[in-house]
Amino acid sequence: MKMFMLLFLGVGLLFWPGCTSEETLEIEINSFDECANAGYPIMESYPAQCRVPGGKTFTQVLSESECSACDVDFCLASCVVCPPCKECSSIGCHSEEFCAELGFDKDWYESVKPQ
Repeated sequence: MKMFMLLFLGVGLLFWPGCTSEETLEIEINSFDECANAGYPIMESYPAQCRVPGGKTFTQVLSESECSACDVDFCLASCVVCPPCKECSSIGCHSEEFCAELGFDKDWYESVKPQ
């Protein structure tokens, strides 16, 4: 009887949910840095892009100095076109953070750009 009980417990543990299946760790990726740190491939582009399984890509965020070196007509993907100050009438390519601090979102330029 003891032998039967041990055999029954041994077989039961083999089929117990979770005992035989491997658990996969799901990591939520929300930024270029998280994607790169998780080891996903980084595309050789400028700015660099990282792709996660499923095809979603994240673009490297450039600094204000990197963005401001770009021309308005060729403002890079992670940069935004906005004035350098609230009272200024000129526009330039800046970091998204810089424009947001002045109250300009990334879609501002599209709403004022001549057609």
